[in-house]
Amino acid sequence: MEFIPLKILAVGGEDDPQAEAVRKAAGEKAQFFFLKEFDAEVFSKIKPDLVLITSGVLHEEMRFIEEARHQNIPSLALQDGILEWRCQYENPLFGSGGGPPQHQPVMADKIGCLGHQSARQMAAWGNAAKVEVTGMPRLDRILQSQTWRPPARPGKTLLVMTAQKPWFDDKQRNLVLQSLRDLKEFLSSKPEIQVLWRLTRDIPGILGVENHETDKGQAGLIRLIESADAVITTPSTAAIESMMLSRPVAFLDYTNSPRFFPAVWQISAKSHLSTAVADLLNPGAAKMAYQNDILNDVLQNTEPSASRVFDLILKMVEEFRDQLRKRQSVALPPAMLDSTPIFVSYLPLLAALYPGHQIFSEANPTRLQSRLAAAVKENEMLKRRLRSRSLGYWMELLGNYWVREFRSKRGNEA
Repeated sequence: MEFIPLKILAVGGEDDPQAEAVRKAAGEKAQFFFLKEFDAEVFSKIKPDLVLITSGVLHEEMRFIEEARHQNIPSLALQDGILEWRCQYENPLFGSGGGPPQHQPVMADKIGCLGHQSARQMAAWGNAAKVEVTGMPRLDRILQSQTWRPPARPGKTLLVMTAQKPWFDDKQRNLVLQSLRDLKEFLSSKPEIQVLWRLTRDIPGILGVENHETDKGQAGLIRLIESADAVITTPSTAAIESMMLSRPVAFLDYTNSPRFFPAVWQISAKSHLSTAVADLLNPGAAKMAYQNDILNDVLQNTEPSASRVFDLILKMVEEFRDQLRKRQSVALPPAMLDSTPIFVSYLPLLAALYPGHQIFSEANPTRLQSRLAAAVKENEMLKRRLRSRSLGYWMELLGNYWVREFRSKRGNEA
């Protein structure tokens, strides 16, 4: 019998490290097709066996997932970063800003979670049958490498990092900048400590420091972490890489938000800096052991994640095919991969979680359907209008913007 590789429609670019890691793990068993923007015709041309969501805009992902469901094609999303309280509950792109809540519920048929911690949390959000503990494929290169430089004890080099989006409103921005200013001032009084910076947005200019990262890819981040003996970061997925490389990690968070992903060291006030920095550079064995326990809960790291994801893909496709052959209603069973039991706690209604969100306060399904239909039609019209704009229109728009900016600056200088 001729072997036919699976066709995987990957939502995201070919440069996405998650999808690329899974593609390499699949080898000749699967053919990958990459697509960033939704196109219903691609489904007809490719006839994919599964849709894989690794990156992209949330509303675009939903269009892929809905089309896959319409055509009885399974969909798998991969968690692309840690769960972070402010991103979950204060990010204007999601529920608090009037958009769809992130992972509440998971829209795909399954989601590959970083580890047991995020699987438990997502299950508590109403996704008990959808969570699978896979790990993070792009981190396999660290898991499989044994050549990285161990940290010095006591250490003398400290890496200071921020998340790509360290704040979501002006209040958070002020707190993040204040925490970094306090940290810079404290470290300036410690000339024996070498400081490396990896900051996002315009933060380096505001602080008057220079980023030390020359390569913005994961390889550059790993080299930078290896150059340090300890790490201080705003809540970020980069904390996982740091823990995997045995660097003690402190979360710098003056917002003092709740933590889905805890850390041994927490810096939520200026008064914490002296003790935390000293301890980070010469940590005790008990605290490093506890950090390793945290890492093992946050990240599945007992086996390569990419092969685990592809194993899940094979099982999902086979289950869908089997149920369709039997003319059964398609539904995937829970825990298709070996994992610890998921305990689901009390789940509040979305209206309680996001009291300012108008849609979640609407309980009438007919009204919701009508509003959804209107929103979909308006979105289609706006997209057609944008596509009809000529290059001259956009150049004129850009020119008008720079004229306003120039006049504004002249006015401020006056």
